Amino acid sequence: MNASVHRLQSDLERFTRFLEEGESLSLTSEERESLHAAALELRKRLENLETRSLVVGILGGTGVGKSSLMNGLAGSPIASTSHRRPHTDRVLVYRHESTPLPEAVRSCPVPWVDVPHQADAVRQIVLCDLPDFDSLMGEHRERVLGFLEHLDLVIWVTSPEKYADALFYRFMEGVSKARENFCFVLNKCDHFFAGGSGEDGYRNLDVVTRRFLAHLREHGFSEPLLFVVSAREVLENPGNLSPWNQFPAFRRFAFQQRDAKEIRGIKEANLDVEVDVLLQALDRESLTLELFETALSELEREFKDLHSEWMQAGRRILEPWIEGELKEKVMLSLQDPEHLRGAARWVYVLSLQWEQRFRNGGVPRREPGFFAPPETVVRSLEQHGQWLQNRITHGLLRRNVPPAVRSRIQEMLQLPESPGSLAEELSERTSLHLKGRPGPGLVWFRLRQTAASGMLLALLLVALGGETAWGTFLEQPSPASSARLVLAIVHAVFSGRGLAALGSYSLLLFFLGLRFSRRYKKILQRKAQKIIKSLESDFIAFWDNRWNDVLTRIEDLKKEVQARKTSVAALRKPPQGPRTHAG
Repeated sequence: MNASVHRLQSDLERFTRFLEEGESLSLTSEERESLHAAALELRKRLENLETRSLVVGILGGTGVGKSSLMNGLAGSPIASTSHRRPHTDRVLVYRHESTPLPEAVRSCPVPWVDVPHQADAVRQIVLCDLPDFDSLMGEHRERVLGFLEHLDLVIWVTSPEKYADALFYRFMEGVSKARENFCFVLNKCDHFFAGGSGEDGYRNLDVVTRRFLAHLREHGFSEPLLFVVSAREVLENPGNLSPWNQFPAFRRFAFQQRDAKEIRGIKEANLDVEVDVLLQALDRESLTLELFETALSELEREFKDLHSEWMQAGRRILEPWIEGELKEKVMLSLQDPEHLRGAARWVYVLSLQWEQRFRNGGVPRREPGFFAPPETVVRSLEQHGQWLQNRITHGLLRRNVPPAVRSRIQEMLQLPESPGSLAEELSERTSLHLKGRPGPGLVWFRLRQTAASGMLLALLLVALGGETAWGTFLEQPSPASSARLVLAIVHAVFSGRGLAALGSYSLLLFFLGLRFSRRYKKILQRKAQKIIKSLESDFIAFWDNRWNDVLTRIEDLKKEVQARKTSVAALRKPPQGPRTHAG
């Protein structure tokens, strides 16, 4: 294997690794598949370079005399009216009956017709008569352009009437063959000498030739190879050609007996150009990655500058809800009447039932959704999240980031929350703060309630028993004095004095319960305030983490892009030694 083929194979291997290693930013999935298929086809053609036959394509517009030119080249009528195409997109492949069809032609998806012949002059040549390019439209045009990739040499045929046709040059620019393997034939030049003087014919021929060459140079052919011929004259009078007819020189150029090395060189030159076209995808990817990294760096700087604005917005939205409605719900969740005794418990239970029924819509405490923020708060948070996404989008548009890169950045930096998930997150965080938290330490509070209630009851009993019964019991405690004390208390209960004492006791017990109930609420408020302060810090940290999450993803994406840049740069690096076109 020579160095040129080895270099081409190395280029194709690098390009294949580029397609298979990581996701491309500059290529769609369809483009990746197409380029991968093209690389496989080129690799297959490299493996088949040993063939000795040269595949030559003859291309031209309608009525330029391609069939006559082919018959003149072969020295016999290999192309006849019986070979006319049944469809305008078919390629007529003329080959000597002893020459096998090249694999590239057999596997080509473009429709073709095999036309064997016995012209020994072109035994080593496979001639492909392509459809008239000015009759090709849409898909047929693209398919013929695809077939041109399999040709080793392209002969462009035109006539004095059509050499300036703009369609001719537009079609020609779509071909990726090595341009040193093009040649041009100006056919039907005998018309310049029909019915006029030779001097006028030469003058007109010179004018048209100069103009044709100028057109070719304008379209990228710095040194075009042009032959002025008349194929009709060759067929009608082959032994007496006009001095201006360059058909013999053209025939020597096109069909001289070329050894395998020369044929191989032509094919390598064509493959070299086509591989270069594929490798341009690496350059596009490298440029796209540069744009990607620049856009991410600028977004990162802008985000850091906007951090304080983001945090202020979060506090402005969350703090009124936390200090208001959420604080009340936290207090409700902390309430436990078991901490109250006697009348205090009943007073508190009645007030609690009232609040649950009329102030909280009957929603049970600590049930899912009880701690969820109201819709206005959720909507404000979501809108600010959308503001963040809009800043990303506008920043990318302002920097003229390509659509493919812009879509990738927006996809990677999209906030994960869906509508309503913020409410669930905040509600869950509140529940976690309260989960497992014991109520306030109220041992002394309960003891005080018990002591106060007992003292009040003792005073009632003293008032009902009277001074005499209590004095006797205290001076001489005995069963008899105890019984007299109990009888005195019972007797007093049903007297006017006793009823007044019981009323006073009830009022005192109610006010005592009301006092302890209010005291319990203050204890709960202090406890709830501590929880609210903790929740507020947690929610603000949560809001900050949303920002930091985007910033972290920007940094991670930058690292990914930088790694991809390094990989692509290594793949773009050519092998040792200068790269030259063969042939």
